[in-house]
Amino acid sequence: MFLQTSAHIITTGYEGRKAMKLPAGITGFYPSTVPAPLCTDEKMFTTYCFVAARHQGGHIIKVNSFSDMSSYYAYRIESHNVSCVALLHHHFPLLAFSLIDETGKMTFTDEPVLVPFFEDEYTILSSSMLHLPIDDIFRKEHQDVLYKDEWQQINYWKPKNIGELIFNSWD
Repeated sequence: MFLQTSAHIITTGYEGRKAMKLPAGITGFYPSTVPAPLCTDEKMFTTYCFVAARHQGGHIIKVNSFSDMSSYYAYRIESHNVSCVALLHHHFPLLAFSLIDETGKMTFTDEPVLVPFFEDEYTILSSSMLHLPIDDIFRKEHQDVLYKDEWQQINYWKPKNIGELIFNSWD
């Protein structure tokens, strides 16, 4: 079991499988009656990405989101031995690595060579966690946790996995 209190993420075993308990607001949607959540620091994230890339002999490129409404910041880290996109959630210190194709489709990956550059500041989500399905078990576990506004978006956009729910470009 893993508990990350700053991000309110709890990962546990559930009926023999890994599970994530996500906090309200994780999709980036919340009711107008709730105060706007704090934002993670993009400038600091950029610095971490730059240091990680330089240590690998590479560089970073800011990835323009495919929508102004994305729930994350994204920087491509390119070097001779790494080519991926680092994603940081706008409101929670959650970081993931992904490959993103020209259509915007994400494939979450693990990049162990980059983890040491981010792990002191962010919770790094594994690809196995991010690929967990949005299924009946997930819906039951989060029925009373996520905001009604979030469920409306989830039901409309139909993310296939937790990664697509956390790192989205829904408008």
